Order: sequence, then C-alpha cells, then structure tokens
Amino acid sequence: MNPLIIYLRALLLNYILVMPRFVDKVGEWYQFPLSIPYASSCMKTAGLRVYTVNMNHEEGNVAETVQAYLKKYNIGMVLYHQYIGSDSTH
Repeated sequence: MNPLIIYLRALLLNYILVMPRFVDKVGEWYQFPLSIPYASSCMKTAGLRVYTVNMNHEEGNVAETVQAYLKKYNIGMVLYHQYIGSDSTH
C-alpha cells in the first residue's frame, strides 16, 4: 500500500497512550517511565491526535477509566506501555 495513504489514514484516528498503574493508591511515589511522553511528543509532531492517561493519577477501575476515555475522545487506537521492572506485583 502507498505510504501516503497509510499516513493519511493514520491522521484520521484519535490515539490514546495509557500509562499502567504502578501504585496501590493515587499519590504514592513511583518511577515515571519516559517512554509515554516521548512517544506522545513524536506522534504529535507527526500531526497525529494523541491523548494520554496516567493510571497512577486516576482513581477507580482501570478498565472502566480507559473505557470512559475511549468514548470521550472517540479513540481509534490504544497504545499501552509495558513496564518490565523488578517488582512483579504491578
């Protein structure tokens, strides 16, 4: 497929980048991964419509919160940060 067509289709989507929850309670300290803001910045520079949600700052159920964002911003693609750290509980 023509790269221009692929790019134009990508411009039509709304994207959301989801930072997973690392904390048990909102307000607890965690190591902030820079991958989400870097990716968001690059995507916005390319002209894409990007939203972000940091689950470490959101109360409640993760699935319900993400679902609410999907509806609110008419999201076409979800991107999720997979954190591989030393603590396997999060």
